[in-house]
Amino acid sequence: MNAPVPCVEPGIVFAPEMSRIGESVIFKVTGTDSAAVQWDFGDGSASIKGTIVSHVYSKSGKFTVLVKTNQGCVAGRVVSVRDKEPELKPVFPVIKLSSTTVTVGEMIHVDDLTPGAKSWHWELGEGEQQSNERGVSVFYSTPGKKEINLSVRGDGIYGSATAIVTVKPKGEIPVKDKVILTPKSNICDGTYVYDKTICERLKAAANSSNRDAAFRPLVQMMCNQNSTHVKLNVSVFDCKTYNFYDFRSKLSNDEQSNWVVDSVRIRWKSNDGDRCIEDLYFMISSRK
Repeated sequence: MNAPVPCVEPGIVFAPEMSRIGESVIFKVTGTDSAAVQWDFGDGSASIKGTIVSHVYSKSGKFTVLVKTNQGCVAGRVVSVRDKEPELKPVFPVIKLSSTTVTVGEMIHVDDLTPGAKSWHWELGEGEQQSNERGVSVFYSTPGKKEINLSVRGDGIYGSATAIVTVKPKGEIPVKDKVILTPKSNICDGTYVYDKTICERLKAAANSSNRDAAFRPLVQMMCNQNSTHVKLNVSVFDCKTYNFYDFRSKLSNDEQSNWVVDSVRIRWKSNDGDRCIEDLYFMISSRK
């Protein structure tokens, strides 16, 4: 009758298994239905009671967590706490393409020039072609527009970018980035105008270090939020030949550091009584 009650050692489970400073860790005791268990988190903080508790560590290291039942049974687990993850700065990766127009089966090389990038993930625009190298060569087996997506991380930065490659059928002579404007879309006929206030703001945004992030809010502010479709056309204009270059491939890919926007032209439309941008053209020239 005077024999002691056998001690049934409780268990401890917690999540996440690997936590960081400032992150809440949830602890649960198993093997007992008593709510009177006492927790010691191993970092000098005050003990608390409960079958399920949480705790936040203010320093990194390994801590021995103890739980004690009201019968005096004790169990322990070691918790590892890491330093806080460094805050990452978003950047716009710089994709370099050996060419933006190729034929089916022709090899193209893509490379990343983002300062500080340490890891890369490419989705190369056809099938399951992917790569985690800084630069990679690829060819396409079908014609069409191929979207290359890049994600980078490293040295406190992260970001993603897209490049477009035009793949021509075999036998067709590729004309790099070049398209012939039809008379209907000729901006030299006066349908596109220069608005000093708006065009200068768009010009400054397009010449900034992160063109996409800078000028899109301006376009949206000027009525794009009302589902107005704005074409992002960019051109080195010659009113005799009507040659222009695709905006995404020219300003977002390998040549973004070699070109500067000289002027902007706008075509307006009326949308529910408001004057809204219908079409934009960015005229560019070489920095060199």
